[in-house]
Amino acid sequence: MCLFFFFGLILPAHDTVGQSTIIIDNLSSNNFFGFFYGNEFNDLESSIKLRQKDLFGGYSSRYSIATDVPLLVVFTNGSALNGSPVLLSPGDTCEVHDDGSGGYDFRNKSNRNDDSGILNKMEQEYGFVLPENLGLTLSNRLDVMYIVDRVRAAYINRKMFIKDYEKTHLISNEYRIATEKLIHQKYVISLLFPFYLPQDSAGYNFENLPAEYYTILNDGIEGVFDDSQIHLNSYQLVLWNYCKYLSRNSLNASDEFVTMFKNAEQNFSGKSREFLMFLVLKKYTGKGLPDFQQSAGIFFREYPESDYREYLLRLIPNDLTNEMIKLANEKLTAYNGTDITWKEIINRNKGKVIYIDFWASWCKPCLQEMPHSATLGDSLQNKDVTFLYISLDRNNDSWIRASNKLNFDSGQHFLFKSESQLKNLFALQAIPKYIIIDKKGNIYSPDAPRPSDPRLYNTLLKLSSE
Repeated sequence: MCLFFFFGLILPAHDTVGQSTIIIDNLSSNNFFGFFYGNEFNDLESSIKLRQKDLFGGYSSRYSIATDVPLLVVFTNGSALNGSPVLLSPGDTCEVHDDGSGGYDFRNKSNRNDDSGILNKMEQEYGFVLPENLGLTLSNRLDVMYIVDRVRAAYINRKMFIKDYEKTHLISNEYRIATEKLIHQKYVISLLFPFYLPQDSAGYNFENLPAEYYTILNDGIEGVFDDSQIHLNSYQLVLWNYCKYLSRNSLNASDEFVTMFKNAEQNFSGKSREFLMFLVLKKYTGKGLPDFQQSAGIFFREYPESDYREYLLRLIPNDLTNEMIKLANEKLTAYNGTDITWKEIINRNKGKVIYIDFWASWCKPCLQEMPHSATLGDSLQNKDVTFLYISLDRNNDSWIRASNKLNFDSGQHFLFKSESQLKNLFALQAIPKYIIIDKKGNIYSPDAPRPSDPRLYNTLLKLSSE
């Protein structure tokens, strides 16, 4: 996906009542300035979504984030391979300056300590935003303990970095504790790499994991589970990947969802249990799984007033279909430059299965899926299946140029308007993303498999014959 992998953490909030605000002032000269952070629903928020217009109609360089919890904000100049992380609390005003070497320098007007520089310096010295094991493929030939040793070394280096940083910088005790919690969570996530790395074509036998690995993992997770950190992206990732560890013998099997949900239900407690049950439902919604509705019912019965209830209901297909129908008159831009309503687009393909690809010209993973989409479309050309391509581009010319290169039917290309309620409805914080609408016009899957996923062909074929 076109997104960054990063972590949140807990910090002592200022003495505020209810929801407060974090202010970010971009005083740098970087035209590609941007930032990302994780929210309580395990989604990504970005500066793109938060852009605010000034008094003259242009875009302001000041960003306001409404929050009553601390955030770890990762700044970027356009590269997905690194970032500049900063810890910010409600009430903070963070000034972002050039550091003279192509990076950023941060000054917190609400804090005279050197707190705001520690994670950025740690990123430069030892890496911090990305885990050490990205890019690997899990196979039975992989030396797991070699990776584990690298993860442990990084953890030790980061802990030592904090002590060295304190020798020459003034850092508050609260920030030091928060940073230690964060690198502990990162350590656990990195140790769990066998359960989220992609597997090679032969698959992986988890029985091959050495006993030493389990000993190190069990020692590493001690003290990491803490309900007070539930709103933090890093802690959410710990819960998710540890649940995958508990479900390791069912990963990539037909009972994966059922096992994940049962482990969330039976092996966790408190707010962590509630969140993890929600997250499992969120990750597997719209897949057409036979046990999904029953599991969703268990969650709603146990947590009738959950903060996650409304979010989850929005993702369940029937509810999402009703909301989509309410936006039937929203206008998009057709390839020929004219406006067209969502209702007209759906009606043009009435009686067909509609596979919708949300993409953008600047999204490399989106473009990598397009050849697979073309092949899939050819294999289903005699079936009642149609493919639509809806772009999130802000520049019409970029969208047209990229669409021309794809060499697809131009009548199937559309562009969201800048302020689109449909875009918000489909929760397009990260792309590529795909949805399936069945022949009756109902959303069958709000988070469908990618064109390169071999399961997609059978799903579309089955729906087209119904």
